[in-house]
Amino acid sequence: MKINIKRFILPAIALLALAGCADWLKPESVKIGNYDLTVTDKDNAYYQALRDYKASKHEISFGWYSRWDEPALTTDGMLMGIPDSMDVVSLWSSALNLSAARKEDLRFVQQVKGTKVVMCTFCQYVGKGFTPAEYDESEEKREQFWGWVDGDNDAIESAIAKYAKAINDTIVAYGYDGLDIDYEPNIDGVKGKLDENSTYFTMLCNELSKYIGPKSGTGRLFIIDGEIYNLPAELCTCFDYFVAQAYAVSGGTPSPTATGSESNMDYRLSQVVSRYSAYMTEEEVTNRFVVTENMESALDALNGGFYWQTRDGVTQDKKKIPSMLGMAMWQPANGFRKGGFGGYRFDNEATNDPAYKWMRKGIQAQNPAEGTYSSSVRFSSSAEVEYSVECDESGNLMNDMLEDVFNFTFTRRSKGEATFALSYESGLVDGYNAANGTSFIALDASRISLDGVNVNDDATSSENAVVSIDLKGLEKGKYMVPVKATLPEESYWTSDDELVRYIKINITFNNVVTDATEMTGVKIEPSSDWRVCCYNGINTSGWTGVWNNDSEAQQKAMFDERLVGVDASATYWYSISSYFNPGSVIYEMDRAYEVGGIRWHCCYGSEYDQFAFSDIQVSDDRVNWESISNKTSFTPVICEDLWINVPFKSPVTAKYIRIIVATSYYVSMDEAEVWAFAE
Repeated sequence: MKINIKRFILPAIALLALAGCADWLKPESVKIGNYDLTVTDKDNAYYQALRDYKASKHEISFGWYSRWDEPALTTDGMLMGIPDSMDVVSLWSSALNLSAARKEDLRFVQQVKGTKVVMCTFCQYVGKGFTPAEYDESEEKREQFWGWVDGDNDAIESAIAKYAKAINDTIVAYGYDGLDIDYEPNIDGVKGKLDENSTYFTMLCNELSKYIGPKSGTGRLFIIDGEIYNLPAELCTCFDYFVAQAYAVSGGTPSPTATGSESNMDYRLSQVVSRYSAYMTEEEVTNRFVVTENMESALDALNGGFYWQTRDGVTQDKKKIPSMLGMAMWQPANGFRKGGFGGYRFDNEATNDPAYKWMRKGIQAQNPAEGTYSSSVRFSSSAEVEYSVECDESGNLMNDMLEDVFNFTFTRRSKGEATFALSYESGLVDGYNAANGTSFIALDASRISLDGVNVNDDATSSENAVVSIDLKGLEKGKYMVPVKATLPEESYWTSDDELVRYIKINITFNNVVTDATEMTGVKIEPSSDWRVCCYNGINTSGWTGVWNNDSEAQQKAMFDERLVGVDASATYWYSISSYFNPGSVIYEMDRAYEVGGIRWHCCYGSEYDQFAFSDIQVSDDRVNWESISNKTSFTPVICEDLWINVPFKSPVTAKYIRIIVATSYYVSMDEAEVWAFAE
């Protein structure tokens, strides 16, 4: 959409409240080029509030701008056309040889709006962008001009110092607010003696730090973007911001198994934190870390980028939360305030409807105005948690108390201290059972001890909540403790769902003998319908990845009494764990039997068969599984005859038996058996 210069931008929502009740003054007429701009809907108080906001500590909005042109009847190609609340603009092109009109455009956004405008450049070689044309025809002439002599360290240092001063002189001459270096030493298309030599690049940054950046004391910005993860670590204190090119982190399409975009941001930040840890604290790095999306494609710009996924892998509706907006909303998992968000060539959004639609939404979402501030609450981990509590064969509990610890995360920082009230909601157990086909038992309220959940000021997560549950005297069975959190009274707290934590408690005992070397009882004769299914992953993964046991006939052959060591044509299977942990094996029988244990014959033996059982489960429908080993992990004994014996302590009725396997090498089987207790 074209924007008439007389009404080039609507008042920034995020700044209306900042203007407050200040005295309203009539703004002066502004002339840019041949055009008079009289701002009738914004006065001096508005712009003062705008400048005050940008001078405050907050997460910045940043972008590379490549559209700058001579002022025209529309502001599509003018700095004046970008959102008022943009904090830092990095000129991707057209930063030199400014006309008087463009200088006025620059001065207006800097002095009236308080926007910082910096130059962006690759620093591949001495003189890049600053060598007179007649000397820039060849590398030899360019180096002669600056005094660079290969192998002469004094000459090289002198040349770099001259280059750094020339850059600063240019910044000062044009009145720019600093420099943004696109640092890409490992990108094939960007080559040069400076950026590919860490010693020379360190010299350059140290020289520039005399004029720009936090070490200079000038107030001019020094920004680094690109391969910030490869930056010589000692240089980190030279820069005001580290800008991550976190482009298309979702891959452009939603995937139920993809790492969430938020998790990707957390990972990128952790890389920088780790690299700079000897020179800066985690909070200092986080406060300077800016994430940016690629808006070079006009289509991506108009759509706000790509798909966005939360840390738990939920893909957001792209029409509502594209990646540009997701980055603005992202809060680092470490709890510290990020540097900000932005976009590469965000000016492609100038023709959006309205202009800069997603940049504006991002600015508002990242730093909401008073009266529009809202923070959504969700559990940091799952809203459902399950505990197995072991007792002995007589029913005596090994532990009489259980503590569940959890907390909440917020999409926006808290404003002041707050408290979430917690309550035990026993009435929710029946509804849960009806909806999920379960049979949990509600505990008496006298067994539950809980307090409110405290939230500190300016926090992105709550303090830990502790729910204490008295288990004394409880018999074996499945119990549930639903704990509901009530939002604080402050109106900005929101939640899409009821904040209920379902705490599941399975009181059981380990019914499996973990160190057996033989079986007792009698073998149950298999029917022709018995089979063994094996998986890399659990059986719901859909990935088998096993050899020689893919057909139904081969699966049934696990009960044919033919061993590989005796009959070379016997069927066997194995999996390689380094790729597919954990694995699982399911004994499938034609009906439910009263089982006293299982046996398993290895093909290879302990030299190759190296694995542990992490759980043994039973089921009647192959959907609902119950652990009979209390999720006890153990390494089974492989006897000399290559049998693994797993007797049960008491009979178990089951049609299906599943063993979860974690292995460091191979897992093999050529025969399986199911045993019953002797009558």
